[in-house]
Amino acid sequence: MKTKPLVMFTILLALCFLFFSCDTDTTPDTDVVAPYDNLPDLRYYDAIFVGEAHDNRQNKEIQLSLIKYYYSKGIRDFAFEGRPCSLLLLDYYVESGDIECLNFIGRDMFIMDDGGPESYNFWKDLHNWNSALDEKIKIYSFDTQANLCEHMFAALWFFILRNYPDIKGVPHMPPPRSGSFWLEEEARDLVNDFKKNKERYSSLNAKDMKLMEKIIEGAEKGLFSGTWEDMQYQVTREQYMADNIREIRMNNNGRKILAVMGSAHSSFTKSVFAGVPNLITRLKDEMKIASLVLRGTPDTTQWPFTTIIDESLKATRFVNTYTGNWPYSIKANK
Repeated sequence: MKTKPLVMFTILLALCFLFFSCDTDTTPDTDVVAPYDNLPDLRYYDAIFVGEAHDNRQNKEIQLSLIKYYYSKGIRDFAFEGRPCSLLLLDYYVESGDIECLNFIGRDMFIMDDGGPESYNFWKDLHNWNSALDEKIKIYSFDTQANLCEHMFAALWFFILRNYPDIKGVPHMPPPRSGSFWLEEEARDLVNDFKKNKERYSSLNAKDMKLMEKIIEGAEKGLFSGTWEDMQYQVTREQYMADNIREIRMNNNGRKILAVMGSAHSSFTKSVFAGVPNLITRLKDEMKIASLVLRGTPDTTQWPFTTIIDESLKATRFVNTYTGNWPYSIKANK
């Protein structure tokens, strides 16, 4: 009499296993041809660090190819050396395709020397590719919020504060249109207000509070640790970047990642700042890291893997004519 229930339970257990296995399938596609020579074999590494000189025009084309290739090998998590709130917004764009979001970001971000039309088109192409995938990618930042503070205000408003209309008195929210995209003093005011007036934000639910605390933490690390020329800022930044890589892998249950960064952060022998241990130095004993540099000539002592680029092809400035008021024109998401 007990045989039938046991058989039914066994069948149900097998179906559940099949369902959840398919839902999280990251089985490598062994038939995909590597887009470049001498790429790291993901089987032997926990992370691929892609190092670049920020001002090269070929960076984004190569990075898109690498993302697609390593996706085929099982990676779903892609991290960038970029301001955390900028990457929060870009992750939203890659998922949603909200072109006004991308245009808002482009007004500030892509005019810098690591930007240009190639960066704008990179994110558009990444969205188009991702939208056709059954299993979507996830975008992360591992940097501090040292500048581009307009993106900090936008992320706080879009992801959190617009849904809490009863919260009043948040400094500079929405921020003034001062003609400067840095807004560093205004961002410091908001960080100090969150730390000193925590009761103002007490109505946030647990998920929103966690996100706001993370945004504030990134801004505090970037805005209160000195200037770029200060060794203490560089120490704080490299340590924070390492902590964030650890956090990404902890939150994704130790899955493999691909991270894009300036080449000094991924060099096995060079410091990003004299005497300051760089990102890869802080992590190389904890995880197996392949360092792949985009460079004109190999230097295997610093970076064991190289994809050759033309270093004379410098990024051009991005011209953006967007004049809208995204995200402040969007109604609360109730």
